[in-house]
Amino acid sequence: MECLITARLTTRLCKLTIVQCYAPTNEAAIEEKEAFYGLLEATLHQIRQSDITIMMGDFNTEIGDDNQGLKQVMGRHGLGNRNENGDRFIDLCANYDLIIGGSLFPHKDIHKATWVAPNHHTANQSDRLAIRKKWRRSLLDVHSYRRADVASVHHLVVAQLKLKLAANKTSSQRVI
Repeated sequence: MECLITARLTTRLCKLTIVQCYAPTNEAAIEEKEAFYGLLEATLHQIRQSDITIMMGDFNTEIGDDNQGLKQVMGRHGLGNRNENGDRFIDLCANYDLIIGGSLFPHKDIHKATWVAPNHHTANQSDRLAIRKKWRRSLLDVHSYRRADVASVHHLVVAQLKLKLAANKTSSQRVI
C-alpha cells in the first residue's frame, strides 16, 4: 500500500517542506506506479521554490552507482544495480531539482544498505532521501543506522544537515 505525507514547517528564516513516501514495489502494476508518481509530482509541484524541500522514504528503488550523465541528480556511491523504479525516481528528481543524498557520500556497503534479506546475503538501498539541489551544501551525510531497534526489516536512514544561510546585510552594510 502506497502512502504519502507532507509537512510544511515554519522556521525563523525560511519554510521547510518534508515529503515522506512509501512507494509501490518494482513488481507492482504500472498503473499503480503511475498513480503514485502522479500524486508525488502533483505534491512536489505545489511546493514553493523558496522552501527547503526534503523528500524521503521507502521508494523501493535501486539506483546503482553509475551516475554518468546524471551527476546533477546523484553521486557515484549508490548500491546495487538500477531497476525500473530507480529510473522513475531519478527522472522525478531531475524534473524537480532534487539530488539523491544516499549516493553522495562514500560509506561501506553495510552503511549504505537500508534493507537486508533474512538470509543476510541480499541487501539493497531502497530507502532514500533527496533534497532540493539549492540546499545540497547543507547536507553533510546520509547513511543507514543498523543498531536501532525499530521492529522493522529496514534500517533507519540518518541524515546530517547544517543549514548554511547567507546573512542579510542592512542597508548601511550594502556596497553601492
